[in-house]
Amino acid sequence: MVEGASVYSDQRFRNICRAVRDARPVRLIQNDGTQFLHAGNLARVYEALLTHDAGFSTHFALAEDWCSWADIARMAMAEHARDVPIEFEDRGYGPPLLYDLSAIERDFGLAFHSREQLRAHVRWVLAQS
Repeated sequence: MVEGASVYSDQRFRNICRAVRDARPVRLIQNDGTQFLHAGNLARVYEALLTHDAGFSTHFALAEDWCSWADIARMAMAEHARDVPIEFEDRGYGPPLLYDLSAIERDFGLAFHSREQLRAHVRWVLAQS
């Protein structure tokens, strides 16, 4: 954490990768995940917004593919060539609800997929641990 910062960074990538590296079980919440968006793609969204001349509209800047934290753990295991148990806490989360991304594709021609970028990030985090 940066001193004086008002928020903590999300440590889940680091925690998952450390657990895999240390051959410990990965502890996760069942059905927890999101439509991750890579920072480079976020920059493309901002660029599109700066050149967009339409009036007010709402756009979700997210990847089309939903990825669970369990998927991230499996990526880490594949990258590190080590299987560890995944232990789930059930908080009653149902199946993923995907955001409608049709507006950003219609208005800006943008559609994102995140799996390869997530794998690259997992490789980077594993290398830092």
